[in-house]
Amino acid sequence: MLFIQIKPLTHAAALGSCVLLASTAANGQARPDTRDMTCTQAQALVKQRGEVVMTTGQYTFERFIADARTAILARLSRDQPMR
Repeated sequence: MLFIQIKPLTHAAALGSCVLLASTAANGQARPDTRDMTCTQAQALVKQRGEVVMTTGQYTFERFIADARTAILARLSRDQPMR
């Protein structure tokens, strides 16, 4: 009986590991690099996404925000307590 209870837990743990690996891979994507874009391309990307963190140099990055409304919404969501 104990073996049957452990088996579903093993499947859940394996599924959780797959989800964790998938999210880690998505987070591991490189930031857009302003050095590889024209000014117009960078502006279009910011306008499209509303806000974006882009690489600006070999060891630097910057957060760009499309407009004041986006900045306020980003600030409000960042300041909300974790649940």
